[in-house]
Amino acid sequence: MKKILYTLAVASVLALAGCFDIKDEVFLDEKGSGSFQSTFDISGMKEMLDMLKTMMPDSLKNTEGGKMPGDESMQDSIMNMWKDLEKIPGISQVKKEKKGDMVFSISFRFADIKALNAAMAARSRQDSAGNGPKGDFFQYSKGSFACIDTTMSALGDAMKGLNGSGDEQDSTAVNMDMLKAFMGDMKYTHIYHLPGKVQSVSNKQAKISEDGKTVTLELDLASGDKTQSLQNIIKFR
Repeated sequence: MKKILYTLAVASVLALAGCFDIKDEVFLDEKGSGSFQSTFDISGMKEMLDMLKTMMPDSLKNTEGGKMPGDESMQDSIMNMWKDLEKIPGISQVKKEKKGDMVFSISFRFADIKALNAAMAARSRQDSAGNGPKGDFFQYSKGSFACIDTTMSALGDAMKGLNGSGDEQDSTAVNMDMLKAFMGDMKYTHIYHLPGKVQSVSNKQAKISEDGKTVTLELDLASGDKTQSLQNIIKFR
């Protein structure tokens, strides 16, 4: 009965779900070097997460501080996705910050696109238990910058289960439809600041700023839209 009540409690607070935003931003220099910043903003979910913890039955809690089994610092968990950045050749000025309540940011300089690709690959390996996407994420040549990643930085694979149904044999599991509603506002945004004026973009969902030097692409990871993609070829001069 406690487990059933807990599941119902989860359903009752889903309406409080706020933003879960991941934003990757590239500031590209003319010669292919530049800086990168990744921001995780889960502040909109704080109230709901706090409520879920108070509603969790004692049988699902451990004996240390009333935390869920395996619970760890949110900041440590996110920062671990960028483990050993400083050891990657061409990566410098690594800065890891907590910018607000449940808002975390990591930034660094990259000497060239090769270094940036190595950093992105390292993040994906950490985030997907070593099964991240293979190959480059970005390509650069004079007047052209492209994102060629087909996996949405492995986040697309992580959301595939949302299209299925929950395990009816597991009474402790939250139905996947409920989880999909919970993650309904999960956004993943790529922003590119180019060293010249943008002439064209290949991704129809991409938006060009008024000054013509910034391209923004926002994806809804929980929408179930399989046509969404980060792939984009940007021409500029």
